[in-house]
Amino acid sequence: MKYYIFLFFLFFIGKIFAQIESNIGIINDADGYTNIRKEASTKSQIIGRILKNEYFFYEEYNSRWCKITKQDNTKGFIHKSRILKVNSEKLLSIRVNNDSSEDEVDRNIIVDYTTLNEDNQVSYFFMEYNYPLIKQNERKNNYILFKEDSIYVKFSVKNVNTKDYVIKKNKYGEDIINNEKTYGLLGDGTPPKKEIDNICISINGKKEYNLPKSVYKYLFEPTLESVKVYKKEKNQLIIYMSGADASASYETIFIVNEKQLLKRYIYRNF
Repeated sequence: MKYYIFLFFLFFIGKIFAQIESNIGIINDADGYTNIRKEASTKSQIIGRILKNEYFFYEEYNSRWCKITKQDNTKGFIHKSRILKVNSEKLLSIRVNNDSSEDEVDRNIIVDYTTLNEDNQVSYFFMEYNYPLIKQNERKNNYILFKEDSIYVKFSVKNVNTKDYVIKKNKYGEDIINNEKTYGLLGDGTPPKKEIDNICISINGKKEYNLPKSVYKYLFEPTLESVKVYKKEKNQLIIYMSGADASASYETIFIVNEKQLLKRYIYRNF
């Protein structure tokens, strides 16, 4: 019995650490590129290059070399002297699948989240965010609670009062309310049933605060059981949520720190 418990423990720990990506770096080389070696040796075969300002993942291999992984999944070794660790506060490590690729291979990419634009969707399928998940403590019909160490997130939903909204169409046939874009509506005039009521956050024991309603206004049919909270940095969280079904489905992340929202990004994985 103890043996099986131990195996389960190893599997559980492995799942947690699989979500934690390596360090993110760029090269430190006056030539504008650095060679990637097959093995940790200057005599080893060169299997690729990393260019100036190209982000990559790395982890220490020994006192002189680091294992690296490019965003195209090329793996190899680079001398430690050629690597600069970058400030990752505005970077996202994401597991994606490139539907436009013939191989359709899953890979990890690094994105500057300030460049994500809801009106200019990316071409790949977001699969997972490469960060540890915060434990879910409680779930009721109208809220879900995440609490771990000094992190607290309560995500609440409520029934929609249909009298609050008048749904119209814009010139492109899209549903709008007060001339603003909506998400989660079927497009056939059916009124929404659920909406986000509140998102309350506390990080590192700091004072709780609520995200402004303007950032989740008109995000209808939130799926409460889809909500996840990732620990991105020491003082940053990613709150993920999906909403609605079929052609009306959408996904949202809120990147927050101890005081405020840093980024909202809404996307469709189809």
